[in-house]
Amino acid sequence: MATGVNPFGGGTAALTFDAILNREPAPPRTLRPDLPAGLERLMGQALVKDRGARLGSASALLSGLRRVQEEIESGAPRDAPGAQSPAPDLTGAQHRLPSPGTRIPLT
Repeated sequence: MATGVNPFGGGTAALTFDAILNREPAPPRTLRPDLPAGLERLMGQALVKDRGARLGSASALLSGLRRVQEEIESGAPRDAPGAQSPAPDLTGAQHRLPSPGTRIPLT
């Protein structure tokens, strides 16, 4: 969703499965340069092939997203060491993460 491109697209289910198992997705910022570096890093952790190195749970992903949001809101300089780049289109109330325990409809 962040890039607008399926990281493992294929013309058939077999090609998609092959891509998931054997191919690395394109780095998200090559597809959308305005993404925060922290979000790109988090996406990489979610898509890594090694199960032990991958994010272990939805709560780990949510924690990572909250950290990225805090970095964006703090106005950390783009690509500074240890900082993530703010993306102008990701700031603002409409992009806030829900409070813990908030139910989100999947429609």
